[in-house]
Amino acid sequence: MNTPLQNKTNAIHMEIMKTKVLPLFFSCLALLVLTGCATTVTRDPVDKKAVISSELDQKDLNDAAATMIESLKKFINDGKLQTPPDKPALLAISPIINNSDWRDFDSDLIVKKIQIVLNGTGKVVTSTIIGIGRAADPIAEEEARRLRLLGVEPRRPNYTLSGKLILQVSRLGNTKDKNYTLQLSLTKTPEGFAVWEEERTITKQVKRH
Repeated sequence: MNTPLQNKTNAIHMEIMKTKVLPLFFSCLALLVLTGCATTVTRDPVDKKAVISSELDQKDLNDAAATMIESLKKFINDGKLQTPPDKPALLAISPIINNSDWRDFDSDLIVKKIQIVLNGTGKVVTSTIIGIGRAADPIAEEEARRLRLLGVEPRRPNYTLSGKLILQVSRLGNTKDKNYTLQLSLTKTPEGFAVWEEERTITKQVKRH
């Protein structure tokens, strides 16, 4: 049997539940009903049940780019590039265009990885002054300008590499898939035809409960 003091304490606890805890609980419940609860995951394109991460990040793109670069490296090592006599092919790399909603994308990180791998083949050299936007090496660009003033035209690229990051969104019921596709294309110049292309897709899945 409870003592009068215990009965009074229990009554105070019940009053707190009625006036504070329960209204807060039902307010949160109503908010969930009105707005829903979103869960974002990344699905591996190969293993659909594997969760990679919750948001798109640079590592996602670096991993996708690494696979693509290995494919390009194999293409080059197989001798499929047309190179000048006794010279490695000169490759100019354009910044990768971001046509997605992800604003933290760093094109330079991927371009640098491409340069490191391809220069290591010994069959390609990459330009640091030819391409869209600011030159990677302003001093080298200035030296090329000096040659032009002397009437000497610097060597033109045999190939160019370009890329895009594209977003496609699809919805099915309470699930939204955000598919980020990284594309790379190798083009023979000056003819302008593609000789190698590759793409990888990273899917971010949002479920609303």
